[in-house]
Amino acid sequence: MISQEIKTLLSVIKNYTCPSYLVAKTDETTLEVGTITSKAAQYYEKARYVVDYKEEHLLRRAAIERILRRRLTIEITPEKNSHSFLMELIQAGYLPNRELPERVTTYVQVVIDKTIFFFNPS
Repeated sequence: MISQEIKTLLSVIKNYTCPSYLVAKTDETTLEVGTITSKAAQYYEKARYVVDYKEEHLLRRAAIERILRRRLTIEITPEKNSHSFLMELIQAGYLPNRELPERVTTYVQVVIDKTIFFFNPS
């Protein structure tokens, strides 16, 4: 017997729709990476997983932290980091290829800017 709370949870999950800014329209350009670079990046991520073992639910979080840390320490200007950041996540297989619209980069850039301000308020 399934409890009422579980039934409610299942109905919410079944009726979930993605936010409109994450869904690409038919005439809109999407973020796309090549298959060869994507395969190489996915093998790299698998090798990192073997060497730096983390729980399954922490893999994407560790990849995001690693990519942001590297990008923010190497690049002099942190502007426009979101496009290359998202491309790396797509290459590594953490985000779907050819599904995210280009306009997502503006939302991600806002989050990156807030993160930079939070950790470096000067």
